[in-house]
Amino acid sequence: MDRRSKKDIVQLAQRYGIKLIVLFGSMAGGVDDKESDIDIGIYGDRLLTEIDLVNISTELSRIFNNDRVDVVDIKRAPALLKKEIFKNFKVLFEVDPKIKYQLELYAEAEFEELSSLYEIKRTQLLEFVND
Repeated sequence: MDRRSKKDIVQLAQRYGIKLIVLFGSMAGGVDDKESDIDIGIYGDRLLTEIDLVNISTELSRIFNNDRVDVVDIKRAPALLKKEIFKNFKVLFEVDPKIKYQLELYAEAEFEELSSLYEIKRTQLLEFVND
């Protein structure tokens, strides 16, 4: 990412009160081609509105020169998605590194807490299908 893009990301983050912006998914893992989308996770002071998310996605599309940008508000993301985000990611912007570590730990704990419920649901669905 060039200096101009970094500056644009910092300005975007400041405008929306964003504390952390991460790249995740295939591009964070180094697997990207012309068909790859850009998966971005954001975490801020507040829940962002749908309009905010659309505007952020539009601005990031311009910054990355790619119309295929998907933006996820980490506060709203389900436990499984949070776990995936923090399994393999690259930081694009952060106010404080502690935020990233806290979110990683929280995502793992939330997933572990819910994993037994996921397993119960899975078992019930399998029983229903097999009956």
